[in-house]
Amino acid sequence: MANDPVKPVAQGAKTVGAFAARVTAKVFEDHGLSHATLLADWPAIAGTELAQFTRPERLVWPRRAEAAPAGPGAKHTSRGAVLVLRVEGPRAIEIQHIAPQLIERLNTYLGFGAIARIRIEQAPLSAPSNESPKPVGLEEAGAAYLADDLTEIDDEGLRAALARLGRHTR
Repeated sequence: MANDPVKPVAQGAKTVGAFAARVTAKVFEDHGLSHATLLADWPAIAGTELAQFTRPERLVWPRRAEAAPAGPGAKHTSRGAVLVLRVEGPRAIEIQHIAPQLIERLNTYLGFGAIARIRIEQAPLSAPSNESPKPVGLEEAGAAYLADDLTEIDDEGLRAALARLGRHTR
């Protein structure tokens, strides 16, 4: 009985996303976002409409001296972080008005009173381009070389698909 080997517990396959927070934690901490999921889940936290023109930049946590009690007999009050939120232009006034509700959503998401206030930075967001990248065309010599290689393929559909693929790769 004492010499029986311990059987490993089967955990099943895990998604890559299950490891993402652990792998990216250091990078996000370097930029002041100790909660990496805050950035990833921002549309779910703020709502898709707000997420279109806002982006969390960093969390600024109070220093220990600031968070410590003021004097003898003073109660320790835990101060939360300041969320620096990048907001596009005139939408900043809207965020200023809904900041208390947004702080409540954030603290509900994080599970504790992590965020005390929001500091707004008015700046344009680098929006992802809606246009698909233009394919890189082949030079004439490359196109001729591709056509010569494809002549040996009998299936017309496969030959056309490979020709399209070849024209859009370097």
